[in-house]
Amino acid sequence: MGNNNSPPQRVSSCIGCCKLASNNRCEGCKRSISQIKAWPTLTHLQRMQIINACNSRTKETHERSL
Repeated sequence: MGNNNSPPQRVSSCIGCCKLASNNRCEGCKRSISQIKAWPTLTHLQRMQIINACNSRTKETHERSL
């Protein structure tokens, strides 16, 4: 049985490949500068929403390159 008092798992879209692209988004995680700066203060839900949006951006970028 899980412990309900344990802290939530650390969630981040960072992949350790930080480079700002011309569109002001990180080429690695696809977050904007404002999202990266706000990250420590965001709720788990807000973080998951950003990660989902970043995953969509990554998928769109990949599909355009095919």
